Parts: sequence; structure tokens; C-alpha cells
Amino acid sequence: MNPVQRFFRRYIFSTIGILALFLVVNLLLVLTVLTAGYMSGTDNGLSVRSVSSHVTEQGGIWAADDTALALLQEHDAWAMLLDESGSVVEVLCEYDPDSRGGDPADGRKVKGATLHWVDAATAIDAEVRVYSELFSDPAPDGADKDFLACMNPDSLETLTGCKVEARMRDVAAEYDKTEKQGKTAPSFQFMRLGYFCLDNKDCSADHLVFNRSVTLKDSFKV
Repeated sequence: MNPVQRFFRRYIFSTIGILALFLVVNLLLVLTVLTAGYMSGTDNGLSVRSVSSHVTEQGGIWAADDTALALLQEHDAWAMLLDESGSVVEVLCEYDPDSRGGDPADGRKVKGATLHWVDAATAIDAEVRVYSELFSDPAPDGADKDFLACMNPDSLETLTGCKVEARMRDVAAEYDKTEKQGKTAPSFQFMRLGYFCLDNKDCSADHLVFNRSVTLKDSFKV
């Protein structure tokens, strides 16, 4: 092997060694950062037992004492109170009005900052008619197809006992004073799932009925 060949051989092996060392060091740094982030996000010293021991229930009313609230504030955490069936009866958290919309002025990155809710103490019942596609087949009039066989049996789902804000009764009362045409029916967005309007036939101030007119997202293709 001549000197030139030996030089290039050493150069290649040295380059490979340096690249391998660089990759190992970077891999260790990434693992260190991920581990630190995981530990800071999960190991905050707050357990279900440390909070639940300060939560009481009497006559169906759940309450958390000042110690539980102080623990949550200390660890920048939130908690849910569950009943025996596992249903959420109360959420313990801190309301930050500056985070509304997910873009606070202090530059924090907030995800899911807007919470939609209805006060159970003042909410009123409503009937909600969830309309879906009339046909289960996107091309019911295709060749060799019976459009009646393509009908969607679940095109209408009627829900009762749905909770809406009490002011909806006033909206319905004002609508009752009009000719109650479908195109003039007041419409609202419910739970970010779609737009619903008052039914112009069956809705009244004493019996609220909402029809879904359009969804926000739909994978059905036509």
C-alpha cells in the first residue's frame, strides 16, 4: 500500500469515527432531554390519594377542602371528582381569563383553552334532532342500484333531556311571535359539533326543539 492509499484510509476511518461519536453524543442528549421532560411532567409528587383524602361527600354534594385546593395550586395541577359510577361531578381547576383563545398576551402556548359548558343549576331541557345523510351510499342513483335500499336508517336521531342555556327559552318566545319560517329560525353552534336551529313547527318556549342543519366536519363524500 503506497503512502497516498494509507493517508486516505486513515482519513476515511477517522471521519467515520468522528461521525459515530457525534451521533452517540447527540443520541444521549436527546434521551436526557426526553427523560427530564417526562419526569417533570409526571413526577410532581401529587397523587390521587393525597387529594382524595381531602374530598368529602354528603347528601350527594361533593366538596374539596382548602387543603386539596392548595395542593392543586402548589403543583399547578387540576383534578376531577367522580361519583361511585365514575361520572364526573366536579372539576377542580383554576380559571385563567387571559388564556382564552389559546393566545395569551404573555406569549404562552396554550392548547384547548376554551371550555364550553352549561350550568347544571340553571340549564333547561331541550329536544335535539340530529339529522345525518339521507342515503348511506354516496351514489344511490347509480346503475343497478335501488335508491330505497340505500336509505340510511340512522338519518335521524332524536335526543331528549339535552341541556341548554336558560336564555334559549326567551329566544324561542321571540321566535313564536314571528311567522316561524325555517329560513328565519335562530341558529346556534352546539358543543362545536355542528349548527342547530329552532324547529319552526314543533318548537315553543315551553318545549324547545333544535334541528341540526350542518356539521362542522364530515367525512361523507358525495
